[in-house]
Amino acid sequence: MSFAKPDVVDDNIYSQVWKTEYAIVAKARAFEFGCLRAAHLVSDDRMRIALLLERDALSPTCLRVGPAPWGKNSGNFLAKWRGAGCVGPFIRDGAWCAVVPRQHTDAKSMLIREMPQAGVGREIDLKTMEILDNDESLDRGDLALLTELLDPRHPWEF
Repeated sequence: MSFAKPDVVDDNIYSQVWKTEYAIVAKARAFEFGCLRAAHLVSDDRMRIALLLERDALSPTCLRVGPAPWGKNSGNFLAKWRGAGCVGPFIRDGAWCAVVPRQHTDAKSMLIREMPQAGVGREIDLKTMEILDNDESLDRGDLALLTELLDPRHPWEF
């Protein structure tokens, strides 16, 4: 993904890029895409962040595990998921469970929808955001950034 580089002091840009990278990684993990590595690069006109995700597509449903059937919050779990899920609620291994639809099934659409709430750097303009998926990254992505992402050695180690 990339953003237009704001016209601010470089010290501020790099701290905001780090903050944005951490926020994006946290969102990917929160929605179960899993992030193995992340890297960023700041050029003259763009700030780029690349993620190496465990998966970029998920099944349309997920399992929600709730409290024990005799627990005090079991009524809340039942009220929330009864009729709302695809399967359940049901008891498995001593806990209420429900198979429910996921909010996001692919990483690109998740990032598009969740970036405004992600906690990105203050000076970063989300209107200039461009997100590339795997294939687009290989065709149009920054090769130096992809190299850093996939081969995390320091320059003196080559």
